[in-house]
Amino acid sequence: MNARRILLVILFSLSVGLLSVLGFWQLDRAEQKRERYENFLARHQSSELRLEDSVPQVDLKWRKAVLRGSYEDINLLLDNRVYMKQSGYEVLTPFKLNDGNAVLVNRGWVSNRGSRDFVPSISVKPQILEIKGYFGPPPVVGIRFFGHEKAELTEKLGDGIIRIQKIDPSTLGYVSNGESLLKEVLYLEGSQVGALKVDRKLPGSGSEKHEAYATQWFSMAAILAFIGLWNLLRKKAPDE
Repeated sequence: MNARRILLVILFSLSVGLLSVLGFWQLDRAEQKRERYENFLARHQSSELRLEDSVPQVDLKWRKAVLRGSYEDINLLLDNRVYMKQSGYEVLTPFKLNDGNAVLVNRGWVSNRGSRDFVPSISVKPQILEIKGYFGPPPVVGIRFFGHEKAELTEKLGDGIIRIQKIDPSTLGYVSNGESLLKEVLYLEGSQVGALKVDRKLPGSGSEKHEAYATQWFSMAAILAFIGLWNLLRKKAPDE
C-alpha cells in the first residue's frame, strides 16, 4: 500500500469516526430530552396543589395548582408577543395569597390593535376567588423589532399598567410591593376569572429531532465508510 492510500485510509477513518461520534451525541441528546419530558409529564399529571395559606416546600415547576386569593391592581404587558400574525402583549398580574406571598399569573394574550399607543382594558375586579393553572418558568423575552434596541425596558401606560420588554428583577420590582414573589409563573387556564386569550400548547419531548439528526450522521458515516472500502479494495490500475 503506497503513501497515498495510507493517507486516504487515515482520512476516511477519522471522518467516519467523527460522524459516528456526532450520531451517538445526538442519540444521547434524544435520551436527555425523553427523560426531561417524562419528568414534565409526571409533574403535570400529578394531583393539583392548593395554595392558599402557605406555599408547599416542593418544586412547583409544571405542577397544576389551585390558588385562593385576589388579583392586585397592577399589570405587566410583555411587549411584542405575536398571535395569529397580530401584535400584542402577554399580560402578567400578581395574585396575592393569604400568607402574603404573591404569584405572577400569566393571563394570556391581548391585542394592541396595531398601535403602541393603544392601552387594552385588562383590569380584574378585586375579590377573593380561586383560579386554576399550572406553574412554569417566566415567558422568554419578546421579539425585538428593528429600531427598538434602545427602547425603555419599562414604560408606564396608565394607572397600574406597565409595558415591559423582558421579565427580570428590575421589572418584577414593580409588582412585588414588598411581598415575596414566587419565582415560577402560574399559566392561567382559559376558563378562569381574569383569563384573556389563552391558546397554549404543552411541550413535546423534542427527541424525534435528535433521532433524525443521528440517523443522518450515521448514514453519512456508512456512505463514507463504503466509499473508503471501495477505494481501498478496488483493483489497482496499472498506472497507480
